[in-house]
Amino acid sequence: MRNIVTVLLLLFGFSAFCQTKSDSIQKMDSLLKKKEVNKIIEELEFKKKATLKNKNFKIQNLEFNSIQKNKIIDLKEAQKKIDLQEIQKINEIEGLQEVEELVIKSTSIPFQQEALYIGEDELEGYNNDINGTPRLHGPSQFDSRIELRELNPDIDWQWLILRRNESVGIIIEKEKINKISEDIYQLDISNSLERTYNLCSNIPFRTQPTVGIGTTFIIGENEMITANHVFNKKLEDYVIVFGFEMLNKNGIIQTVINVKDIYYPQKKIYNSEIYDVVIYELDRPVKRPVLEWKRSSSLKEGNEIYMIGHPSGIPKKIAVNASVIKNSHDQYFYTSLDSFQGNSGSPVFDFNTHKVIGVLVSGELDYTFNGNCNELNLCKYPYCKGEKVIRIENIMNNRY
Repeated sequence: MRNIVTVLLLLFGFSAFCQTKSDSIQKMDSLLKKKEVNKIIEELEFKKKATLKNKNFKIQNLEFNSIQKNKIIDLKEAQKKIDLQEIQKINEIEGLQEVEELVIKSTSIPFQQEALYIGEDELEGYNNDINGTPRLHGPSQFDSRIELRELNPDIDWQWLILRRNESVGIIIEKEKINKISEDIYQLDISNSLERTYNLCSNIPFRTQPTVGIGTTFIIGENEMITANHVFNKKLEDYVIVFGFEMLNKNGIIQTVINVKDIYYPQKKIYNSEIYDVVIYELDRPVKRPVLEWKRSSSLKEGNEIYMIGHPSGIPKKIAVNASVIKNSHDQYFYTSLDSFQGNSGSPVFDFNTHKVIGVLVSGELDYTFNGNCNELNLCKYPYCKGEKVIRIENIMNNRY
C-alpha cells in the first residue's frame, strides 16, 4: 500500500513539474514573439524614415533640374556689383601694381598646398562674351570658381561643361559617409570650410561643408584617375561619390546620396610618383561618360582652359576664365586656375574642345594668415609659378 502511495505522489509531482515547465515554455515563446513584433515595428519605423529622406532626395533633384532650366538673373546682378566694388577698392589704392607689391611683401604663413592667381589679362581679356553669351564670373575678380547651377544647359558650351561634370567625383574617407537605408547614404557635413581652416569672414563659400580630400574622374569603364598623394591610406579606406554639389541659391546641398552614385576603389593599376598620379579600378563599371582627352603639347600659352573639382573638399565647383601660362616642360604645364587642396586629381579641360588635357596635382599656398584668420593667397605670375598640371598624354601613353 505504501508503495502505491509513493508511486502516486511521484506521478503527481512529475505532472506538476511538467505543467510548470510547459508554462515556462509558453512564457518564453510569448516573450520571443513580443521581441520579434517590436523588432518588426522598429524596422518599419526605420524604413518609414528612410523613405521620407528618399522622397526629400528626389524633391531636391527635381528642384535642381528646374533651377538649371530657369536661371535666376538677380545672382548675375549681384556678381556684377561685387566686381564693381572690388575694382573701386583697387582704384582707391592707386592701381593694381601697388596692390601686388603689398601682397608680395606681406608676411605669410603656409597653410595648404595650392593658390589663387591674378592672371595677366583677368581684368580685360576675360570680360568678352563667348559666342555672344556673357562670360561667367566667380565671387570676385580674384576668384573665378562658380557653382554648377550657374550654368545654362540651353547654351551649348555651358551644356558641354555640365556633361563633363557627370564624370567627376569626390574622394572621401569611409567614416565621412553613413548608411541610412538599403539604397540611401548621408554625407557627414558637420565641418564647415570656415571652421576647418579658420577663414576670414570675406572668404567665398566659407559656410559650405568640407567633406572630401581630393577629386577624381572617369577614364575607363571602371577606371578612374587622381593625384597619387590623395591616397595616403589603404585604398579600401576610401569611397568615391558622385553628385556632391550645390542645388540652388538658397544653399541646399546634395548630401543624401543614392547607392548607385557610390563606388569603392579596388586596386591600383598604374601608379607614378614622378607624375604624382594613380589609376585605379572600381568595384563595378561606372554608368557615366568616359572623358575624352587630347594632347596638351598642342596648346599655346594663353589658351583658355577650365577645371572641374572639389576645392578644399566642398561641393563641386567649376574654375573658369583661366589659361595656360607656361607650357615649356615635357611632363607638365602651369596654369592660372583658381585651385585648392581638394582639387588635387581634378581634370583640366581645353575650353575649345572640352577634352581633358591634364590632371591638377599641386600649386602654391591657398591661404595666408593675417594675425587673426586666414585670407585668400593672391599671387601673380611670374612671382608665383602657377598651378601645376600633369600632361594627360604622358599618363595615358605610359600606363601599360
